[in-house]
Amino acid sequence: MKKINFAALLLIISIFSCQLISFAAPTAEPSAQEETQNSPAPSDSGTDEAAEASPTPDANTFPEPRAKAAMLFDLNGGRIVYESHINDKVYPASLTKIMTALIALEKGNLSDVITVSDTALADINYLHSKIDLKAGEQMTFENLLMAMLVCSANDAANVIAEYIAGDIPTFVDMMNQRAQELGMLGTHYANPHGFHDENHYSTVSDISIVTREALKNSKFCEIVKTKTYTIPATNISKERLISSTNHLISRYRNTYHYYPYATGVKTGSTTEAGSCLVATAEKNGISLLSIVMGCDNQDQKENAYSFTDTTAMFEYIFNNYKSVTIASTSDVVSDSKVYEAKDSTRVALSPSKNVVMLLPSDYTAEELSVQSNLIEEINAPIEKGSVLGNATYSFRGETLATVDLLAANEVKRDNLLHFLHALGRIFFSPYVLIPLLIIIVLLIGNAYIQYKKRKVRRRRMKSQRPTVRKSAYSQNQYSRPRQTRSSSSARRRTPDRSPSGYRDRSYNSSRTDKSYRSTTSRYGSASSRTATRRPRQKPPEDPWDKYR
Repeated sequence: MKKINFAALLLIISIFSCQLISFAAPTAEPSAQEETQNSPAPSDSGTDEAAEASPTPDANTFPEPRAKAAMLFDLNGGRIVYESHINDKVYPASLTKIMTALIALEKGNLSDVITVSDTALADINYLHSKIDLKAGEQMTFENLLMAMLVCSANDAANVIAEYIAGDIPTFVDMMNQRAQELGMLGTHYANPHGFHDENHYSTVSDISIVTREALKNSKFCEIVKTKTYTIPATNISKERLISSTNHLISRYRNTYHYYPYATGVKTGSTTEAGSCLVATAEKNGISLLSIVMGCDNQDQKENAYSFTDTTAMFEYIFNNYKSVTIASTSDVVSDSKVYEAKDSTRVALSPSKNVVMLLPSDYTAEELSVQSNLIEEINAPIEKGSVLGNATYSFRGETLATVDLLAANEVKRDNLLHFLHALGRIFFSPYVLIPLLIIIVLLIGNAYIQYKKRKVRRRRMKSQRPTVRKSAYSQNQYSRPRQTRSSSSARRRTPDRSPSGYRDRSYNSSRTDKSYRSTTSRYGSASSRTATRRPRQKPPEDPWDKYR
């Protein structure tokens, strides 16, 4: 029994120890609870931090471009406003130079002076756009970039490629590797300038990716919005005046398509690729990126679709939409109770970044909603800035943006409450409760079995106890009734005792009264209980008394 109890105690201690270790480790609770509410009144100003935004414009009124593939992108909101065949294979023509410029700006030094080589000019002919560089001519890297991006000089692109990689094929490999890094899965480059090659292709989606990456570089943005630029004289050539091929930003070549809100970027044109244009424009806090590929421009005015259709898309958005800041990092979207928080402190939740949406000008605040999705149980302690869920912003039932929700304040833990909860979780865990119940049942069963064994043993001992028969003397009908006296009195007044105080064995043995039985039981002496005194009898007469 003792061994069983000791083993059970050891088992309980080991289970509790394992549970303490397991509950000490933090646990993540990814399930979410949803809460939908109307968003606070938004402001109409844009911000530098972007989130997904912009509802789809009305297809019945939006001026769709006459192009093989096109896209209109909200740069502030980070969302496509309009798209058409954006994943179809197209020839990028001189839009290739955006990738060439991106790699060159990442690896080159603007003040370096570069010497033009014969190999850089080997594949340049009269069909190429160029600034007539000569072998041995020296020009700074910055001026070569201006020539390549402003007036789309193919010879400048080759010289830059050799300067960066040592030779043109190695630079082309760098272009393809960089495209893979950016996720441009539908693109393959065969040269650094974009002159037609069957193995040189891309997609509108990929061109959007590389353009947005290049626009992060301030020097690139400065160059692509340059209207005219004078390249200083070199060791071989006089100074050169170059002008932008993008008629949206410059009146130098064509005054018909000038658009005052345009800020860049690059044109491209070959017989196979058609007329292509990547353009950016800004107005009233709205920043847009337009890409049209494969346009069939008929003239330099109203039928130059790459320019007119791009301008029409810009004007439609600027006139019918506005950039709205739905939420900022300083806003409190909601608050929540914190489990085991000290002093019952609640945690406030704010967006991880500013949320900007491109919304119709006639929108109302009731059409906006935000849905908070928090982790099921927020446990203390919580550090400021911890991610506790996310918020989904919608407009007219259309999901526009999802951002993380961060703790706006710190919440400390109540250590006593945490300890009590840990004990409760351990005790009521099925890994503890079930074995504990099994052990209790086994102990109760064992105790019951031992009780039954003791009961059977007592019954067996009682059945084996000898029966004390009544003495014949007590059954004599002529005997006098028994008188109960204490054992001490019985010993004192009994005449059949010897002077020493003990019974006279010879006298007792000579008695002929067979009814006499000792009052001493086999289970105890007469001194331990009340003895029954026998009636007095006259001692036998001594025949010698008469002679005395």
